[in-house]
Amino acid sequence: MKRGTPIDRIRNARGGSVGAETMGGFGRQVGSAYDQAAASAEQAYEEAQHAYHDALESAEHAYADARSAAEDAYEEARRQADALVEQGSHLYDEALRRSRAYRETAARFTGDNKALALLMAGGVGFVLALAFRRR
Repeated sequence: MKRGTPIDRIRNARGGSVGAETMGGFGRQVGSAYDQAAASAEQAYEEAQHAYHDALESAEHAYADARSAAEDAYEEARRQADALVEQGSHLYDEALRRSRAYRETAARFTGDNKALALLMAGGVGFVLALAFRRR
């Protein structure tokens, strides 16, 4: 025989005396309030579960949106960096080409005008000697 909870025992008290009848009536009222409280608690639990799942779903969507935005920003930054590297590479190649052209022009000039090149080198050396001597 199952005894039940104390609330069930009060609710199911058998008549036989005025005290038992009063206790049974009081037990039924208490039992009814207990049942209402249990139903409210169950409803609150279910609402809390729904709110938790909604919040979790919202957080997952926010995470996915933030991740997508970060990936897009990363790809854009990567494209810009690649474009800058490409531009820098072209500038370097152009500077290298120009320096080789100037070197070849200077070599041709000194080869064709050896006396003039010697005088220019001597003049530069003289100016540098004067500059260092005064210090």
